[in-house]
Amino acid sequence: SISPFSMDQTMMARSNTQLISASLLQIYHDVLEHNLSCWVTEATCPYSADVTTPEWGPYWSNRVYRRTVKLDQMAQSTRMIQLARSQDRAATRALHLSIMAFATQWAQGSRRQRQQYLSVGEEGEVMEGGEINEEFDRNLQRHFWDLAQRALQEVSDLESYRVVCAELVFGLTQKPWNEELAEETMTTAAAGTATTAEDAMTQVNNIISSEGPPMYMERAARKMHALKYRYDSIRRRGGQAATVALDTEDTDTIGLLYWLTVMFDTVSSSMNERPVVVSDDDCHMDESSGPWKIDMFADVDNGGNNSSTTTTNNGTNGIKNDDFLHWPCSYEAAAEAVVKSAPVKILLFRHVSYLQNLLRKGIGGRGGQQQQQQMREVINSAMSVYRYWNSTYGAFFRELVHNFELVPPRIQGWFFCISAHWHLAALMLADLLLEAGSLVEEDWADVACTIRTCSVRELSDLARVATGGGGGGGGGSHPRLNNLHHAVSEGTILTEPWTMILIRAFSKAVVLGRAGEAMYSTTTNSDVGYCIRALWLLGKKSDMARKAAEVL
Repeated sequence: SISPFSMDQTMMARSNTQLISASLLQIYHDVLEHNLSCWVTEATCPYSADVTTPEWGPYWSNRVYRRTVKLDQMAQSTRMIQLARSQDRAATRALHLSIMAFATQWAQGSRRQRQQYLSVGEEGEVMEGGEINEEFDRNLQRHFWDLAQRALQEVSDLESYRVVCAELVFGLTQKPWNEELAEETMTTAAAGTATTAEDAMTQVNNIISSEGPPMYMERAARKMHALKYRYDSIRRRGGQAATVALDTEDTDTIGLLYWLTVMFDTVSSSMNERPVVVSDDDCHMDESSGPWKIDMFADVDNGGNNSSTTTTNNGTNGIKNDDFLHWPCSYEAAAEAVVKSAPVKILLFRHVSYLQNLLRKGIGGRGGQQQQQQMREVINSAMSVYRYWNSTYGAFFRELVHNFELVPPRIQGWFFCISAHWHLAALMLADLLLEAGSLVEEDWADVACTIRTCSVRELSDLARVATGGGGGGGGGSHPRLNNLHHAVSEGTILTEPWTMILIRAFSKAVVLGRAGEAMYSTTTNSDVGYCIRALWLLGKKSDMARKAAEVL
């Protein structure tokens, strides 16, 4: 943290606080609220009864922030949540500081922000500069991160919707590196290009591990689970005084926040190979139980075109590529299709978590045959999800990539993030298929290789269009969306709020592509080079991404 007597601290104290806050709030709005308007909506939330008008146009509100604060106020007024005045202030402070810490990742005006990517062969160094100057905005980033961390520690035992939201936002925020952390990472992951693919992946994993466990995501999931449990209990017992005071929007906000924590918990736990906080039985919206099935989210309506889509019982073969939405189409149809793809992505991550858990337990003893059968069922279910995606959203997204310049800017950002997330889950699934094959006495090597090939190629294509595909500082800007903050508008890739997912996805694509394990003749090192460019541009807001790009 910054000394209270340092020159930078004095500058901060004398800065126009309102201007700083307005700038950071716009970044939060342009990045996180922009993506949440796609990821979590009443139309796709299993726990919401009402369907409100979506915010899909060129202007949108801070919907999640506004509704969370309103819900917390109503819950306190009805005594569903009981906070002392000092606790109420602490919850508000934690939420505001978490938003500030999140937004300061986009280090506007710093040397890192101004750096230009140089391809191999161009004059100059591929990666410019080692240490980053201790500039005002970088100190501001560390300052807000430290303040947010302390504020969240003060409310760690409070169950409040604002605290849940604060922990989710802070869980997306990468810790800014200081000299000590940078030196430690340099020791475990030596600077320079790794000699083999295995060495490169080891070094990248060491870099990623410096972030530590996803404690804030898990805390948010536990608290939201408890808050929803309390609300459901009061409602079942007929607590009219408490529940009637909540209007339809408030009750739907509970469902939206719960679904958001379930999604984040599912992705985070599978990425970090940790158990999910919210179990399957607590995720179901009805009396059903057990693992998630494809029919939970396979009821599509052709992305808004109601003409010809049909589904079969298993949800995989009834939709042919010709039946699903194609580009070009209306803005509303494209937006609806992208929004409806988000839960399917979560479904694949959930299956990755199932397989991880089964492989951790192993197969042996009296229940060996039953465990093998269970693993086969999970694999078959995961492959059904994978085939369903390729026949529907995957095919549509590939058309959006090929026509990227013609796609409206908001949809560019939405589908880029969801598609990159999907391909990380697919690459993780491929790894698990290879590991599971020997246990279930089935050869999944060809399937895993095909999955890797497709995902490496499509991640390379995503990186190409999201970074501009050319030299210089990134391209891929949003000239038609003039209200984006300048720190965000440099490239579509910079609108991704969950940086860790992209670091993992593009790093795996580079390693697999160069190793030749996932390459057709049309995939070359120059193709995966776009993934390195993507990591480097992410380095404008992430020390970890920049270091991963240097290693690769």
